[in-house]
Amino acid sequence: HGCPEVDGCPEVQGCPEVAVDLSRTLWRYLDTRGHYRQAYALHQHAVRAARPGSGELADVLANLGAAAYRLGRCREAERLLERAAAINRERGSERGEARVRTLLAMVDYQRGRFPDATERLRQVVSSYRRLGDRRGEAKALGNLGVVHWRQGRSQLAIACHRRAAGGAPPAPAPPLGGEGAGNLRRVPQPPGGGAGGVGGPHGGPRSTRAGGE
Repeated sequence: HGCPEVDGCPEVQGCPEVAVDLSRTLWRYLDTRGHYRQAYALHQHAVRAARPGSGELADVLANLGAAAYRLGRCREAERLLERAAAINRERGSERGEARVRTLLAMVDYQRGRFPDATERLRQVVSSYRRLGDRRGEAKALGNLGVVHWRQGRSQLAIACHRRAAGGAPPAPAPPLGGEGAGNLRRVPQPPGGGAGGVGGPHGGPRSTRAGGE
């Protein structure tokens, strides 16, 4: 699982705490640029350096889980994300829980567990609404619409996307934006063919970039 670019970095080797800061700062850049292997290595260092039971550990576990997911290691991703979820619950971090639930929904979606993904995303919508996070709520509604569409529930999908369009602020959200909420339009192609996501909020099914939300 090593990565020479990260493993050989003197800042990471000489001061492990730097890995935590880098993980929390660079996770979005690494994900959106497709640097999944480098992200995985960095987040591994960060998990080893993070303080037990801390919010930073929950964050970097979620980052590592997301990187594992992008690399196609869904079972490992699920295990890491469940650890992050447990820490967030203990700390009472609803925002952290919303992020991890979104990532777990991406894993559920990839593995064909659509009812589980639906329930998680409904909880995420409620969490962001309580937090007053309009962007997070809109993004969660868009993801929920993707899951409904994948199950043939076109009217529910359209309703979700309309609500998302009405609640989102003008600036576009990044693919893994806010506090790390995933985007089901970027999930890998499910095994056995079929659509891995939708082309846009109102688009039909299409294949997405293979990855390892």
